Amino acid sequence: MLNLFLTIARYPGGALETFEDRHHFPIAALHPMDEDRRYAMQLFIVNLFAIATSAILALSYLFGAVPGEVAFLTAFTLAASYGGYQLTQRDGMFLGEALRDMFLRPASYPRRTAYWAYVGCTCVLAFIVAQSAALELI
Repeated sequence: MLNLFLTIARYPGGALETFEDRHHFPIAALHPMDEDRRYAMQLFIVNLFAIATSAILALSYLFGAVPGEVAFLTAFTLAASYGGYQLTQRDGMFLGEALRDMFLRPASYPRRTAYWAYVGCTCVLAFIVAQSAALELI
């Protein structure tokens, strides 16, 4: 349905002429978005998801809606997957250099908000992991 809408929007006279043209027409041509904008949108969605999940987890843990072991596991998993996503963005670097860039070089991110989203989520999740682990040990 979406392909038909995009085709009609791109070609106001109707769909493409032949069956073969319609099925071999790349979706990127129907939806013209350059690679930089697509990467920025993907990064925005991932950062928004990480911030929202971290905030919901932190609030639910602090108000007692989530037990400590569940908060620990969820925060650790989210921190590991979000950190792994950030590491995949630095594919050609050594691990130490990539970790240093992730925390200490905001210019390595395409936007300043992406850097602060990563640092903020990492700090919140590290706090949840440390607090829930400390409370379980006591």
